[in-house]
Amino acid sequence: MECDRRPDVEPPILVANGQSIRPRSNSSSTVYSNGEKSSCYRYFYPLRLETDGHYEFWCKDLSFGGIAYDQGMVILDIPPSGYTVNSCFEPPSSPTSRVWIVLGVVAFCVVAEWLLFRLSFHKEGDEPLADFVLRTRHLPLTTSWGMTHYALPSLMAFVAFCMLLFNLFSLIYGWGVLLPIWALCIPLLLALLLFRVQRNRLDFEEVPTGLSVEEIGTLFIELAEEHEWTIDHLGHDCIVAHTNPSMWSPTWGEQIFVVYDSGRVWLNSVNNLDRRSSIVSFGYTRRNVRWVVEAILGREQQIGRKSV
Repeated sequence: MECDRRPDVEPPILVANGQSIRPRSNSSSTVYSNGEKSSCYRYFYPLRLETDGHYEFWCKDLSFGGIAYDQGMVILDIPPSGYTVNSCFEPPSSPTSRVWIVLGVVAFCVVAEWLLFRLSFHKEGDEPLADFVLRTRHLPLTTSWGMTHYALPSLMAFVAFCMLLFNLFSLIYGWGVLLPIWALCIPLLLALLLFRVQRNRLDFEEVPTGLSVEEIGTLFIELAEEHEWTIDHLGHDCIVAHTNPSMWSPTWGEQIFVVYDSGRVWLNSVNNLDRRSSIVSFGYTRRNVRWVVEAILGREQQIGRKSV
């Protein structure tokens, strides 16, 4: 039901074949055009046609500004042709069907997210880490690493998509409730912001050095013993290690990457991508890089060799 003024009694009660029905939801809007103000008040009632027959509809005690509104009675005579009115006046869709809709939307989003990450990262995940870093100055991600690293941005995008689908189904099934545009924009903007933050954390830092590959490898072994790191890979192309946080650590641990290049190395440290997702590192990743840089500079001063 639509009114151009606010009814005196809210919400207005609809009477259908002697049964009183309260609106399930309502909305209002005001438009200013050419200096004139026009308003619209909408009320949505849980009513649908299910059986043929004779039906009478009218609003109970409807008045505006203290003046009763004689709206008359709406009469529908439905022939036996499949048009129906729900004698119990149930909502347009049963709770069971709504549950199946929600489960279907969630399943679709999960599968779509996995496919998106698979298409985005399966190629770079197959390329050797050192080759990828030297070419892009960026940490390559596998599908599982991508889903871990971008978990929170993808969650925000998932929320925005679900809210959009909710509005779509609300229009299709006549639920009468629409989420405002600004509510849809908030998780979407957060997703974009967090994606950019996480994307920048994959960039490597350049450190010029005159140390050889063997000297850096030996230095890193000493550093790992000092800080109780576990070395996962120690080769002539790169070094990969991870920390072992204590039970009281605020993070799930970090990974450290060292990639060899001519006259320099490329360093990065990120939250452990083999563990749970974490959006903050509490400064631990920068600390790890700083330790490696300080160790390289200290060894260069010790042996009197400068970076070229």
